[in-house]
Amino acid sequence: MLRKFRAFFFLIPVTVAFAQQPSPAPEKPKSPLVPEQKITVSSVHVNSPYIALTFDDGPSEKLTPRLLDLLAQYHIHATFFVIGENVSQHPEILQRAAREGHEIGNHSWSHPNLAKMSDDGVRSQIKRTEEAIIGAIGSRPVLLRPPYGSLTTRQKHFIHDDLSYEIILWDVDPLDWK
Repeated sequence: MLRKFRAFFFLIPVTVAFAQQPSPAPEKPKSPLVPEQKITVSSVHVNSPYIALTFDDGPSEKLTPRLLDLLAQYHIHATFFVIGENVSQHPEILQRAAREGHEIGNHSWSHPNLAKMSDDGVRSQIKRTEEAIIGAIGSRPVLLRPPYGSLTTRQKHFIHDDLSYEIILWDVDPLDWK
């Protein structure tokens, strides 16, 4: 674990040059999007080099404060997709992240594979986490990243249409979870 953490800290300065550049408005897609692309987002086209740093599964009592210190040192903002159980245990860490300008997203209550759950179970996972986030930082998240990136088509539609979340996936997986 420490080895992965050190590797991450080595990579951060490399990304600083890109992350410190202004964030231009996304370009409009050149061709019409299929319905699936409208519901999930894995990348956005911009005019200049830009990366979005996202971190899943926190807040962690040990790692998240150290990560927040490093992000602050380089004036970098990130998105934290948090687990409700962890938010309930460490609301002060989430408060700090929000106070420092980081985006907070929903990553479920307990990190199950949502595609294997009933619709009611999925709603419960999302709503419990939403309530924990609101309780900690006073605002409702608008972004959701499903654990493992896994949702059924029906779930994608009700999460987007009924629960009003933008579903955020990824286009590069650093495999740091292995």
